[in-house]
Amino acid sequence: MVFEYSSDEDELLVISDSWHPFWKAKSNFDNLEIIKANKIFKAIKLHKGSYEVTLYFDTNNYKFGIYFSLFWLIFCVILLYKFHFKI
Repeated sequence: MVFEYSSDEDELLVISDSWHPFWKAKSNFDNLEIIKANKIFKAIKLHKGSYEVTLYFDTNNYKFGIYFSLFWLIFCVILLYKFHFKI
């Protein structure tokens, strides 16, 4: 999500979407704090000023699992191929 923000005071933006620790927010390359709102939603503390806010889900923590799964998939395909054709 990307949006423009402008205010003369600090604000709190509550987004009615599930909070997860991998959600990140940036404004002009500065990281913004995302907190839990009502124990389930996410909220962003927005400082006064005028800037663009980017909210995104950081998937870097899933990369190891993806590569590990691909390794096992390739290993199983090779193993099945070997036993099927009895090389």
